[in-house]
Amino acid sequence: MRRSRLNFWIDTLALFAMLGLIATGWVIYYTLPAGSGGHGRGAAWTLWGWSRHDWGNLHFWLAVGMVGLLLVHLVLHWGWICAMTQSLLPGGNGGTKRLGTATRTILGGTTLLAFAGLFGLFAWIAEAQAIRPATASGGSSRPALAEAGAVHEEQEQEIRGHMTLEQVAAKAGVSIHELRERLGLPESVSDQVGIGQLRRQHGVEIAAVREAVADLRASAAR
Repeated sequence: MRRSRLNFWIDTLALFAMLGLIATGWVIYYTLPAGSGGHGRGAAWTLWGWSRHDWGNLHFWLAVGMVGLLLVHLVLHWGWICAMTQSLLPGGNGGTKRLGTATRTILGGTTLLAFAGLFGLFAWIAEAQAIRPATASGGSSRPALAEAGAVHEEQEQEIRGHMTLEQVAAKAGVSIHELRERLGLPESVSDQVGIGQLRRQHGVEIAAVREAVADLRASAAR
């Protein structure tokens, strides 16, 4: 593939990733604001069958994809970046010898490592400086929070708005007949109906599906 065509497709994908980041960020901040996830305090708000948690996951992976595309873009234009940087330095326009391929490669690798180091430093500082209230026993609240939210997090990860009723039952290991009964759905409802359709056609939110699965699992464990 010609370099110009490759640049075009990389830039096009980056544009769509950026638009996706803007759209999902808008949904997370305005359409499904903080506190709309339910978490045991009522039904979660959803958009097209996806909760705030689902949209947050999509937002994160769009960001990862955007970073990957940006790195590819930098690699494809690294020679031009080095030439422009050199021209901006004192004496850069006065016939200074251009950098060789090996030198540009070393500079590129060093720059990449520097940015990776800065991100690692930020992650370390954030982890060290985060304020986590102590539990009643005086320890960190992280284990307690993890234990309290384990079931909810598992359900969030397993059950998504794009899944069908049959897929939910198979994924959760519960009877689809019992799941339909727990949700108050008639037998006429197809096993292939999507969770998003359940909300639109029968008023069943994804949080109710997750709760029904948790109840069925608890009953089976007893």
